[in-house]
Amino acid sequence: MIKIKSITGFFASLQLTIWLVILLIIFFLAGAFVMPARQEFQSIHSKPLFEWLLEQPLSVTWWLWISIVIVSVIVLNTLFCSIESVISKRRATQWLLLISPQVVHIGFLFIIFAHLLSSFGGQKEIMVAQEGSVLKISEDHTLKIKDIRVRTGSGRINYWEVAVEYYSEGRMIAEDLIRP
Repeated sequence: MIKIKSITGFFASLQLTIWLVILLIIFFLAGAFVMPARQEFQSIHSKPLFEWLLEQPLSVTWWLWISIVIVSVIVLNTLFCSIESVISKRRATQWLLLISPQVVHIGFLFIIFAHLLSSFGGQKEIMVAQEGSVLKISEDHTLKIKDIRVRTGSGRINYWEVAVEYYSEGRMIAEDLIRP
């Protein structure tokens, strides 16, 4: 029981969070010096992160692997801190005050989870598309670009949106607007 308490105490520590963030900044700085000097990083945006990482030599990507491990420990730290906080405040009478910090933590965890999903299974392609273009997005599904609307001002784009239609086996199944 003492070991479990010391492990949970370690992972629920705010001091651990601070040290992990400092380490993460150090390894990101290392990466800022490594990346421009190495040709391998020219293709980093060509495929999902983990697929790209597995193809590159460890001597080039070491800082990125370490950063991924640090972020993983930060996720554990966030989970442990949130659970400990809710348990310690469970007798609080104002539920909103109790969970408000955890809402931010859950948002952070969802962002990390979304990045993890795209790092494993993202699809990256560059193509030119215009109104009327039909793009294959899977074996059975296509996307047709109906309309592209762009608002400009002062020589730059202020807003844009693209009206699209999704097709499955030749039949339109949905319409949508893509916009920032």
